[in-house]
Amino acid sequence: MSQLAVLKRLAFSVLVGTALLITGCPWADLWPDGTPNDQTGGAKLVPFESEAELVSYFRQQVRASRMPRGGSLLDALGALFGALGAAPPLDDRAGGTGIEGEGTSYSGTNLQEAGVDESDTFKSDGEYFYIAKEQSLGIVCAYPTEGLAEVARVDLGFWVDSLYLFSDPEQELKTVIALGTQYEDVGGGFNGRPEILIWPPYYRGSKVAIAQIDVSDPENPTIIGQAELDGCLVSSRLTNGRLIVVLTILPQLPEGRPELLNTVTIDEVLPQMRVAGGAPVPLVPWQNWLHPEPPDGYAQTAVVTLDAADIETVVASVAVLAQAGTIYASPNALYLTDTEYDITRNFRETTSIHKFAFDEDGAARYVASGSVPGRLLNQFSLSEHEGYLRVATHRAGFGVVWAFDEEVLVGSETGQDEPSSDDGTEPDEGTEEPSEWEDPQNAVYVLAESEGELTIVGSLEGIAPNEDIYAARFLGTHGFLVTFRQIDPLHVLDLSDPANPRIVGELEVPGYSDYLHPLGQTHLIGVGRSVMTTEWGGVVPDAIQLSLFDVSDWEHPTLVQQVTFGGPGSYSEVSYTHKAFTLFEYNGQTLVAIPVEGPGLFAGEFGQVPLCFNPLGPLAEGIRPTCHFAGVVCYSVDPAVGFTYVGYLSSAPPWWPAWQRAAFIEDTLYALTPDGVRAAPVENLEASVSIELTD
Repeated sequence: MSQLAVLKRLAFSVLVGTALLITGCPWADLWPDGTPNDQTGGAKLVPFESEAELVSYFRQQVRASRMPRGGSLLDALGALFGALGAAPPLDDRAGGTGIEGEGTSYSGTNLQEAGVDESDTFKSDGEYFYIAKEQSLGIVCAYPTEGLAEVARVDLGFWVDSLYLFSDPEQELKTVIALGTQYEDVGGGFNGRPEILIWPPYYRGSKVAIAQIDVSDPENPTIIGQAELDGCLVSSRLTNGRLIVVLTILPQLPEGRPELLNTVTIDEVLPQMRVAGGAPVPLVPWQNWLHPEPPDGYAQTAVVTLDAADIETVVASVAVLAQAGTIYASPNALYLTDTEYDITRNFRETTSIHKFAFDEDGAARYVASGSVPGRLLNQFSLSEHEGYLRVATHRAGFGVVWAFDEEVLVGSETGQDEPSSDDGTEPDEGTEEPSEWEDPQNAVYVLAESEGELTIVGSLEGIAPNEDIYAARFLGTHGFLVTFRQIDPLHVLDLSDPANPRIVGELEVPGYSDYLHPLGQTHLIGVGRSVMTTEWGGVVPDAIQLSLFDVSDWEHPTLVQQVTFGGPGSYSEVSYTHKAFTLFEYNGQTLVAIPVEGPGLFAGEFGQVPLCFNPLGPLAEGIRPTCHFAGVVCYSVDPAVGFTYVGYLSSAPPWWPAWQRAAFIEDTLYALTPDGVRAAPVENLEASVSIELTD
């Protein structure tokens, strides 16, 4: 990873963290009246009757939306993103269970739902690795390790965000589908700053680039398809031979006098698609546009179904004039949620859910909408089972949110959900309490589709008041929630009767898990953090923690074992994306591998030597060097006894990678980053070989 990339990552972390501490959200003026808003944001989607109606509605929403245009914090962060340019995003989206391919066992992408593929920064076919590296695709011969080498590189001309590996049996073709975003500074009155401060930042004029590469001969890859779609990539899935892409679009608007908005035409409203550099065509025809009731602004969300065998072919498309939130997909449908803010930019604590069912041709088509109180944690907050959608939500209420035992006012003039610090300092005292209180709480709702609506048929509210949801997982007729304030309660839910969801078991353990993974039918693995108590009695995150839970008796879950490693400053990407978790069955044992990263002292736990360097080079004489360490930790896990440490494999090179993944092929463990690959036999991880990818 280049020093510029390192500086981008550090600058982003520091400034966005500062922004959150100051305002609670990167926007400076999103809550004009400082109170939460409970309107649903649209539990019903309505089609337009004509082009003229669509354009008129769009103009009205632009006038009413009051998009922010100022604020020193917004300007400062916008200037930062503009100066740094478009760096590859920190992945927040999937390692996995074993796959048998032509006699070779290997790990694949960790999926939430079987049969619904999710993109990741690398893919494996059991012999070759396909790796996203900045604006290119790197191909590495990975197995056997005697031939470990980068065998090909494909320059794509856009920052590659994620990859799919797709085989078409009819054409005997194996392809990699690469997706990424091209950030375009369109100038105007925004001085090149992002329109929406998310990561990656959203720029007006952004375009999603998709390339299809024939890797039937991995050492001689060929680009066979290219498409460019207006908008910013929100999420994607690949199922039933179809690539489902979800985009957010903010059309370019005329700057200057308000009356210029009346000149906006249908061609300026509709997002466009370009194939292999050809002329633009409408991505979603006006007949396939929907809007929520009540209205929800002029941001556009498009759900586009492409043929995975030919990504230049649009099978179907539909668009909604509303923002995109969490995306979840089952084998039967894709669910689009919208929670963030209402049309007046007020904070909203109701989540709208829109269902797009997959038809017989694999296309996502709108069928129903509904809403639930509260906000979602991530895609694991949703799960479809036997026709019912289960949803876990958190509602902050008008009062306090507990964040590591620090009371934080919601709806105050200083912002929303301000995070506590990790330095253990005592929170400020003497804050005046609001006159009315509603304690933060959590809930699970069960929804069923009926006559175009997703209606609540069962609910369980008031779960763990004054605590936040840190992890959720639904498995068959049961669900599991991790909530946290000072200790981690694991809640076991019985969802066998959709009309009567109930808590049947609870377990309190030290620390918390922010990712839960099933181990067979009777156990759960939790990945999260241990905590330490501060001088003022609160708790802050400490080391990385693995937990093994026995849930064979739903009413009496037990903790089999916890192991911790690292300390303050260490972390695992599993806490931010399930794609970094790898579970692999091989030769009668179950192996768990997770990427870890942290300060140099962290390396000593595994008998490794950290990488140290002086970031200022010759100018750093007399300055203590910076030490860092990154790699993969491997454990075997036995449901009866717990975890057994197998070993550690450092990354190549082992410092500040943009992302890390662990992978297995047969008896070999791999540590992957966009900068290199290291491999070693599981039985002897010290006997490693490595390569660094070319720049």
